[in-house]
Amino acid sequence: VAFLEGTGSGPIYLRGIESDELRPLEGTAGSSSPFFSPDGRWVGFFSPGKLRKISVDGGRPIDLADSTLDRGAVWCPDGSIVYSPSPTGGLLRLPPGGGAPVVLTEVDAGERTHRWPAVLPGGTEVAFTVGVVGQPGDYEESRIDAVELASGRRRTLLTGASMVRFTAN
Repeated sequence: VAFLEGTGSGPIYLRGIESDELRPLEGTAGSSSPFFSPDGRWVGFFSPGKLRKISVDGGRPIDLADSTLDRGAVWCPDGSIVYSPSPTGGLLRLPPGGGAPVVLTEVDAGERTHRWPAVLPGGTEVAFTVGVVGQPGDYEESRIDAVELASGRRRTLLTGASMVRFTAN
């Protein structure tokens, strides 16, 4: 389990499911929104101005990309990371193995943000929250879309929701 202390602003602590021992990850002070790599060996997180990762065994955090404000990220089974780098705009995708981020989604007319990505079962699509222009700030009436990682093709899954999470089970 990875979690943040107090109000949700790092450091990141790790704890095994069957253990009471808390282990802080050094170098993660001021971080937010931890997420695991598919193999569980890395923790991705946001820190001021950056998307970063750190080994679960510790060590120095590694900068992955610039990010002005945390609006969610997910590590995909193929090793790529999909994230929302700002409070307005679309999703970006870091290629497996690193490199420059590429645009995965762009906001359409009437939209203002894509955020809180979640990998769908099967690992070939990512669902995300679509905030629309004129919508209240609570996102309770948002739309949930999915985007295919290979093609970038989008489809709407449902409306009237704020955030989505999936499990393979």
